[in-house]
Amino acid sequence: MLNAKTKIIITLTVLTFPGISYSEEPQTPIDFEGATWIWEGAQGEHAANNVPAGTFFFQKGFDFPAGAKPKKAEVLITCDNLWTLYINGKKIAMNDPGPDSWRRPQIIDISKSLVIEQNAIAVTAVNTMPGPAGLLVKLKVQFEDGRGFELTSDESWISSAKKEAGWNETGFIAGDNWLKAKAAGIYGSPPWARVVAGKADSTNNAPVYIKYDKETK
Repeated sequence: MLNAKTKIIITLTVLTFPGISYSEEPQTPIDFEGATWIWEGAQGEHAANNVPAGTFFFQKGFDFPAGAKPKKAEVLITCDNLWTLYINGKKIAMNDPGPDSWRRPQIIDISKSLVIEQNAIAVTAVNTMPGPAGLLVKLKVQFEDGRGFELTSDESWISSAKKEAGWNETGFIAGDNWLKAKAAGIYGSPPWARVVAGKADSTNNAPVYIKYDKETK
């Protein structure tokens, strides 16, 4: 029988996975801290210097804690040079059309695009000409119960030069042409430095926050 002097110690075991973290702390504004610039697996280690032009495909599946319902969710994304974002197989957003758009990371509201438990994020990334290439992403979720979830671009993502049916959907099983993405440098590394959402590029004052209320097809 318990009394006032009895102490109950509960130990919580949290399973962690590469590029994913859970938190019960109050949510802070989204930023790129902890994210890694990545590129296609066969080229990624050279991406900060010089890789050929080309279009590549990146994907990461992830699970929420059982029963956790997303309340607010955002993706912060940029790519040297172009990107198209998909959530659970649906096209959500693209880079802005201005020059050097990688200097203007975009914050995308995906609150209506996530589902309970199993989800997938995918990106088509384009290097328009030979030179440096990289993709930088952070996804941040606040659940209805106040807990938080973060996912960042890192080498746990998969990549390919060829897309397959269902490549951007939940439950995708990668074929032989998919490789683990390669790290091109941590956030802040040259040649990209610390690109920041909310600060317009010195040569182009295009908006850097975009809220998509409806998914595009």
